[in-house]
Amino acid sequence: MPTTIRTALVITGAFDPDAITRALGLTPTRVARVGDSRGGAPLLRHTEDQWVLVVVDHLAMHIDAELDALLSILEPVATSFGSTLRSLHASGQIAFTVRVAEQQIPSISIEPRQIVSLANLGLSLDIDII
Repeated sequence: MPTTIRTALVITGAFDPDAITRALGLTPTRVARVGDSRGGAPLLRHTEDQWVLVVVDHLAMHIDAELDALLSILEPVATSFGSTLRSLHASGQIAFTVRVAEQQIPSISIEPRQIVSLANLGLSLDIDII
């Protein structure tokens, strides 16, 4: 199995996920409300509302290229993004899930301009390597 990178924008807090969809004009991959089951597990429940946009989940070796793909989607809504999160008391993060294949070493580098973009959007960064 080759190395894959899944890139997602994850917004959490106490809000109506439809409000995020309306404000950003983006369609989420999935949403969850407080109390919804997590991953179909009957005993695990969401403790926050969640709005998730999975950008890519494919063969990849470089996080910086995947981050650029996500930032290009957010660019048209960048001016309203931060104010939307603040008004809804929500927080956002870019979440990478890197599934590493044997004998492959993915590149986990982020450009200074990307760090500035994340900061301007008020987003944190989460990288899980599996």
